[in-house]
Amino acid sequence: MSKLYSLFFKILCIFFIFTDIGYARLEITWIDVGQGDASFSQFPVQPSRVPALIVDSGSSKNTSKRKTTIKTNIISVVNSFFSVDMSLEKTNPGLPDLYIVVTHGDEDHLYFLVDIVQELERRAGHELDIRFLLGGTKNDYCQNNKEGKKFFEYVEDRASQPVYRHGTFLVENILVDPASIQLQFSHNTHLDILAALKSTNKNENSIISRLVHGETSIVFTGDAPNETAEVALRHPKFTSPSTLLQLSHHGSSTHRSNAKELFKAIQSRYFVCSSGTTQYGHPHEGVFENFFQAEQDLLKEFYLVKFSTKGDVQLSDHPGFLIPIGTEGDYTYAALRMPFFSTIVQGNLSFVFDDTGVLEVSPSTISKLHTIPATFTLPLSQPLHTQTVLQHYITSSIENIVLNDFDFTILTEIKDSILNATSVKRLSMSGNQLGRSRGHVEFIKEIIMQHNISLEEIVLINNNFSEEEKEEIKTAWGESKAGLIFE
Repeated sequence: MSKLYSLFFKILCIFFIFTDIGYARLEITWIDVGQGDASFSQFPVQPSRVPALIVDSGSSKNTSKRKTTIKTNIISVVNSFFSVDMSLEKTNPGLPDLYIVVTHGDEDHLYFLVDIVQELERRAGHELDIRFLLGGTKNDYCQNNKEGKKFFEYVEDRASQPVYRHGTFLVENILVDPASIQLQFSHNTHLDILAALKSTNKNENSIISRLVHGETSIVFTGDAPNETAEVALRHPKFTSPSTLLQLSHHGSSTHRSNAKELFKAIQSRYFVCSSGTTQYGHPHEGVFENFFQAEQDLLKEFYLVKFSTKGDVQLSDHPGFLIPIGTEGDYTYAALRMPFFSTIVQGNLSFVFDDTGVLEVSPSTISKLHTIPATFTLPLSQPLHTQTVLQHYITSSIENIVLNDFDFTILTEIKDSILNATSVKRLSMSGNQLGRSRGHVEFIKEIIMQHNISLEEIVLINNNFSEEEKEEIKTAWGESKAGLIFE
């Protein structure tokens, strides 16, 4: 009987190794690189190992000090590559340790890749088997592109070494139809190249790829414009819906990117945007207009988003879809009823999916609270604005709170958040219901008592306070103190 059990155990082990049944989780992180793109994917389970994946890793428009910080952040994430024991046998000995896909030749997609490879090999203590796939043409990297040329020559040198088994690395040289390329990871995991053009425009040459892990699928877009996206959507291996879509060109809507037709066709459940606060103003508000026009499914909960008004398309008034809650220079903060995550708000974005499309771990929606604007404006007439939006976003940094369409029944749910804000300088309240409840007077008096040191102004607009109630508020404020305004 013991021999029988031993034989059964050996068969079971062989089954697990050759079917990759253990590889049921995909861990993917978009790294906060400011204005740029960088993602790292891996499948960290035993008893064997499969390749990891880097899609882009660059940044631009940053100071040298900022780039040093970003580099440290990237390497700390990518070093999780070693959470998988490198001494384990590969599931497929013919596959590499790591795939690196560079969507195209822009600096903000490749700047840190040489540093990453060198650091990984320093940690490993030997040269890793890394397969590069570069989108675009040699000119895209080497013509008037200092960082691109440096990177291209580094990859070119590695490709001539025996450890590099792929034969070539530039997508235009691989096949007559480069979009037929498929990078294999395990029996149920692969990366399809849906579009890889050869034109005179670097962005048009961006690789669009789709990482398929069982029933989970992630779409990477680089800086691809709509013309390239249309090629991807016609690819025979393209299917929808997708689990997650990375917005093209850092959320731009002015470079023929992120069209409503793309959102409609892909039908993604989750969205990611990687961008920084630069003169480009990514993401653009036109992207959210395209979301709305694509008739995306709306959720009950809200996600905090930050966008600029630099886009060509002005956001329509969609109060049940996207609700502005504050401003910061050219940027607007808003609550969006869609699962939208962005590095500009949340920093590093880490997801864990199983192979059935289920999101097991998602990024925090409030991890970068220091970015919430000093002015917080919100209409309070819709119950869905409470809790998920307000209690998290009224923070100690808020200086100006503007409450429109005043509804005291909703205000009671966020009163503690407003009272706990430590630096409120200005409170503005308006609405036809303002002053119709005794509770309004008591609330204003509490605000005055709590913030009597920092509070400089209270403006009460379209109010219905009686003369007696106005006098009561004035007394609490201080008869000789300026800044209490009834309009």
